Amino acid sequence: MSSDTSGLAIINGTLAAAVGLGLQQWVAGVLLWAVGHSAAVMAARRDPDFAPVLLRHIRQKGYPSIARSRSPTFLGSTIAA
Repeated sequence: MSSDTSGLAIINGTLAAAVGLGLQQWVAGVLLWAVGHSAAVMAARRDPDFAPVLLRHIRQKGYPSIARSRSPTFLGSTIAA
């Protein structure tokens, strides 16, 4: 288990413990842990480098969302596409 994968397992366990103990939702905490752990194991089997790629994806900034219309306009006039 690499350090990235173990960090993901620690985050998964901490989140499940917070739900199970903090919110006193034992069943939900166990289910959250089981689903998260199963998803992580399946992803690790499919691609051993998924954890570093996931962390890189989370760290990257996204483009600002810009509302687009179907026909582009410039200063109120429609531009033929």
